[in-house]
Amino acid sequence: MSNGASRTSGQDDLTGFLVQLLERSGPRLLLLHGPAGAGKSSLLHALASRLSTPWVYTLYLQPAVEASEADARPKIGGATTILWMNPRRGAEGAAPAPPMARGHLPNGVEDLPPEFIEEVGRLQATPSATTLVDSWDRDSERFVRDLAPGPSAILTADIPASGFAGLQSTLLSLRVNAVLAVVPELAAPLQSLADSVVELREESKDGARLRVAHITKLRGASQGPRDQLYTLVDGYFRCFPDLPKGFLPPPATPDPDPAGDPVSSLWPGSADFARAFGRLRFGGFTGLSISAGVTEAFATAIAQPIAAHVIRSHGRVVWAPPPALRPSRVLALLKEGVPPDWLRERLRIVSPLGVEPGLGDLGEVVLPLRRELGTGGDLRTATAPGVGPVFPDAYHFLQRAPDGAPALYILSVEGLKASAAVVGLPLNPSTLPAVLASYTKLPRFHGFGYGQIDDPLSTALLPAVDSHLDLRMQYGRAVLTGQRPRTTTYVLDWPGSERRYQLVPCS
Repeated sequence: MSNGASRTSGQDDLTGFLVQLLERSGPRLLLLHGPAGAGKSSLLHALASRLSTPWVYTLYLQPAVEASEADARPKIGGATTILWMNPRRGAEGAAPAPPMARGHLPNGVEDLPPEFIEEVGRLQATPSATTLVDSWDRDSERFVRDLAPGPSAILTADIPASGFAGLQSTLLSLRVNAVLAVVPELAAPLQSLADSVVELREESKDGARLRVAHITKLRGASQGPRDQLYTLVDGYFRCFPDLPKGFLPPPATPDPDPAGDPVSSLWPGSADFARAFGRLRFGGFTGLSISAGVTEAFATAIAQPIAAHVIRSHGRVVWAPPPALRPSRVLALLKEGVPPDWLRERLRIVSPLGVEPGLGDLGEVVLPLRRELGTGGDLRTATAPGVGPVFPDAYHFLQRAPDGAPALYILSVEGLKASAAVVGLPLNPSTLPAVLASYTKLPRFHGFGYGQIDDPLSTALLPAVDSHLDLRMQYGRAVLTGQRPRTTTYVLDWPGSERRYQLVPCS
């Protein structure tokens, strides 16, 4: 319930902002609205868990029909059933509630049970307090009862319509914060009264369904957070603020393979990736489309644990990075848990930049670029005669992988184009599928390619892949969606000190 605080999901998120608003700028009326299932109750739960000032929790039930025999809550006619929980009520050492003068009670409130009148008086004497108001369902009731320090902290009663209206008026007139969670139909008449309004909604963009929190009104406070993605995983409200400017995903050691590297598929180095998209098929290819505004560093973050796992499994990796990713940086990413001797033996880099000074004996992992197409039958394809795998040195390196060991080709379309241009190779949308087909015939091979979605070579790559993922920036976060096969949308996150990325469902 703490909102998943991390280096990228910290206290400056929406929940933290609202807590500061209530604790430092009160009294305020905060309105949360959205359709059923949008997460209003979960957001209230998160607020209650993080407020350091006194608060009370109120649940209300306004039944349209008589109660069924299976429902133990009393319902009398049109009366509203109230559950009121004050963790200070009955607590050891708590000060008694001051009496509330009858002259200050609006019409109908004097008919409330004495305990409720006492609680209203207690609130009136605590101007820093917040009252959280939500509809009554089983989940919200369970949450409130679990928070109660004991039975004496909870009051329940059936209140006639006039008394409930009086109680509402009283709560809104007290010098305390009030947070109301309502459906959109009830929000309209309250928006003019509210100091701040937060809308929780679901939207769909290019086939990706997302949950979005939007502050539609913010009176008398500094600028709040912009629209943010949120999730309700495991029933907890968790928001995702914008990634810090210039954020670079950190390298991490791969998660261990729970199946022990079976013969039929390749472990992606990430348990979250495997849960979301499955393992990687040998003889197959994964294509990652990158939308405008996404740097290739995020694609690299997904590729790096796959490569590290293959190297640690005695396999071989060829990596064709984009020109912006220097060979020295590729080596630095893979040194996370991979000894230099293994890199020299099991890694080759195809880069238009060539060997960098200062790499020492690791410079041998950078393949020389030569204009030299394969001539053997195994390097040709019927659909593109004369065009073999780019590049033959890379092909032969993977071909010589030990028996039973995996072979992985990670290629950036931008990097492949730049390297091909250096040696004048005929790489175009017509020849690229044939080039890739040469590699998929290798034993225990998998290809992982990524490029900008509007690049013609990226478009040509997609028909040849068996798994297609889409990576884009939305509301300041990188989100990943499976297009083939279709999956839900996931937010890329890097929590705490683990450094491994997480895929958090956002729909």
